[in-house]
Amino acid sequence: MSEMLMQQKEAALHWAKNHELKYQGAVIKVYQDLSTALAKKWATFNGIKQALYQKNMRFYQLNPARLRVIYGDDVLTFDSPDEAQKFYDQRIGKE
Repeated sequence: MSEMLMQQKEAALHWAKNHELKYQGAVIKVYQDLSTALAKKWATFNGIKQALYQKNMRFYQLNPARLRVIYGDDVLTFDSPDEAQKFYDQRIGKE
């Protein structure tokens, strides 16, 4: 990709991060392209994300393939779905 296209891409991503884009009343989110490998790593967190969602827990996916969970006043970051699941089982699943 040429330098000019890279600059345009970065400018568009920066704009989208700081503005709300709507189409026919629906909010459109713009994200950087993901490699297939990264998308597969993110997908490994799907089970724990579903469990967190069902408990109304706030969470975010971070690059590269990490999960950030807001638990009370704590902000926790997990590098693997196994770490996140262990935390969930010990602290959240008992609630």
